[in-house]
Amino acid sequence: MATNTQAEDEAAFKIRAEKGNADAQYQMGLFSFRKGDDRAGLEWLEKAAAQDSASAVYNLGKCYDDGKRVSVATAVYNVVLGALRQAESV
Repeated sequence: MATNTQAEDEAAFKIRAEKGNADAQYQMGLFSFRKGDDRAGLEWLEKAAAQDSASAVYNLGKCYDDGKRVSVATAVYNVVLGALRQAESV
């Protein structure tokens, strides 16, 4: 049985992400960060977070906390909101 390469996995996620799938948008954010493309990573996480993806909201808050693009107040808000959403989904 053949396994997908990371490039094939990323291509499949990108198709779903562009169609608005929040889980795929979140994964695209992670792929982008691994490749060193913080701007794309943040954009994908923002799209997923806008659809109430708890993981995306939390990780977006962590990015903000690490000093990527926003104030500390916004970072704290997103980290707390993400944690609350994850707790609600358990």
